[in-house]
Amino acid sequence: MKQKSFFVKTLSRLLFEKINKTSKVFCQVSPWKNKIQIKGKIFALSSLKQWEMGNPSVNLKCNPDLAKEWRLQYEAIQPGFHMNKNHWNTVAINTTISSLFLKEMIDLSYNLVFNSLTKKVQKEVLI
Repeated sequence: MKQKSFFVKTLSRLLFEKINKTSKVFCQVSPWKNKIQIKGKIFALSSLKQWEMGNPSVNLKCNPDLAKEWRLQYEAIQPGFHMNKNHWNTVAINTTISSLFLKEMIDLSYNLVFNSLTKKVQKEVLI
């Protein structure tokens, strides 16, 4: 349980590090879910209920080819729960996924969403 707690803290730190990079990233917490978004577009989503039950996970956007490749390589990465299975992965926070790899996945998710914004909105985010 101590190891799982480390990964939960790591995920929280990594997500909030991304949020603090720009004031335009928004985190919405409800009793059921935690959404992290840029200008209304979600790049990370997590079920707080699952975290409380001891099954922490996060949905992250991914390009379809990498999503399939990672699912084959890691048991902890599954098709996005309640999401488009081609573009989203659900990543179980456990010892099989390193914090460095988790950071890479968060960065990729953020960049995919950021790059989908119009140039005008991207400039607003960067200011």
